[in-house]
Parts: sequence; structure tokens; C-alpha cells
Amino acid sequence: MKLIPILFSTPMVQAILDGRKTMTRRVVKPQPSEKIKWDNFGFSALTPAGHIEGRGKFQEGYGSKFFKCKYGQPGDVLWVRESCTYVIRDHAHDLLEGSRDGVQWVYKSSMHEDWMKYAKEKYGYKWKPSIHMPKEACRLFLQITNIRVERLQDINSGDAISEGIEFNWSSLFSEYRYKDYMNVKSDWRSPISSFQSLWASINGLDSWEANPWVWVIEFKKLEGKPDGF
Repeated sequence: MKLIPILFSTPMVQAILDGRKTMTRRVVKPQPSEKIKWDNFGFSALTPAGHIEGRGKFQEGYGSKFFKCKYGQPGDVLWVRESCTYVIRDHAHDLLEGSRDGVQWVYKSSMHEDWMKYAKEKYGYKWKPSIHMPKEACRLFLQITNIRVERLQDINSGDAISEGIEFNWSSLFSEYRYKDYMNVKSDWRSPISSFQSLWASINGLDSWEANPWVWVIEFKKLEGKPDGF
């Protein structure tokens, strides 16, 4: 079992904590060139060594090549890097409801924005970007249950929901509606359209139309720290 860091935005951390998010898509790098026509043959299952076999037409002709997934393989554990800050002991009683113990790490996904406003105005605290979160601050561990490769636009409605998109019951339409993450409209009827807006909000307006190959990583949240962390 390997322990591998992975970044998540604050809304996606909240979705994991709520139990709504059980998979994530990450762009395969490097993407195939025009001379590598993976569409013709596709990919095999993940090998025991954690590679995907790409079968198709390559520059040197038809055949196979192996591509490593940097996010691991089933059984490996992803430790989540998220936006956080460290509250020193002298400020803990004021900022953490009377706390004076050693639990000083505070996470953006679990705090109301008014908390940070107060902490910043009184003590100068700022959120630390997820990329800079130290290993010792990690509180979320995700064990990989499955990995596959597909084109981004091949996502189905069930997977779009499993990506953690927000939805609410609409009394006006008597149906669930899904969030528009680009704020173009109030909501979407289609979970795929909602996921499309989420992907674009993270990766840029043209990223959906590019339809890249992506790693589809399914996971389950672990309770407590894994052995060896």
C-alpha cells in the first residue's frame, strides 16, 4: 500500500465529508498526440504494477504502450491536502470555543467564513492554500477502490452525482435540481450539465470541449489514519 497526496478544493472536501463524493477525475498527462489514436482501441484494465495499457495506432504503428497512473492503484491510500490554518495555543481559547488543547489545525471546509473574518481581523490569520498543507495536518484519507481511463465527456449521470455535485429539492419544479458552478443560471436539471460547470470552474472554460482522457478514481473514506502514516 502506498500513501499518495492529492489536492481537493474546499467544496469538494465538503462533499467528501458529507458522503456525496466517492470519485474524482484527473487529466491523464501527457495526453495522446494526434498520432496516437487511442479511440480506435482504448485501454485495458489496470495492471498489477499500476499501469494502464493503451492499445491503438502509435507513431511506429499499431500496438500497445503502458502508462503509469501517478495517483496509485486499488488498495493505495490518498491523503487529502486541503486549505487550512494553524491556531497557536494563545489564541485557541478565543477562536476555538474555549479550547486550550493541542488540536490547533483548522480547516476551511469546516468553518464558517465569519470565523476567518474574525480571526484575520483580530490575529492576522489567513487560510493556507491546500498545496502548502503539511502532512501532519491531514485529517482525510481515501482508499482507492477502482481506477479506469475514459474520455471526460463519457461521464454518465450516476458518476456525475458521485463526483459530489450539489443538489436540492425544487418545490417549484417538484424535482431535484443540480448546482451551476459557473453561476450562469440558478441550477441544472441534468447532473452531467452540473458536473460540466464544475469541471469548467476548476479547469477553465475550454476544458470540457477539449474532452481529454481522464483517470477515473473511485474511493472510500477511511476512519482514522492508515498504518504507516
